[in-house]
Amino acid sequence: MFNLFCEKDGSFLYKEKADTLSICKLKNYKLSSLEKVEILESKWRKNNKKAMIKKFGKIYPWYNKNGIFDTYLIEIINDKQFVIYPVEWRGLDDIAN
Repeated sequence: MFNLFCEKDGSFLYKEKADTLSICKLKNYKLSSLEKVEILESKWRKNNKKAMIKKFGKIYPWYNKNGIFDTYLIEIINDKQFVIYPVEWRGLDDIAN
């Protein structure tokens, strides 16, 4: 278990089930910067707002990054392998804007 602090957007919490994979499998994962994640989150909220209101009403449940994304940290350990850690975003207790 580790808690990785990021200066922007809180931190990540890893709990279990890391996996070591062949570097050729890396192409199966979409890599994004923290800035790109912010853009994708904003687009998700905009694209899904009407559907969320239709399903839940005007006061619909708040979805944070953990409800929108499956997030992994990837550590390249050598030229043949990488480790993938499923993580949760921490510090997302803000109220919806």
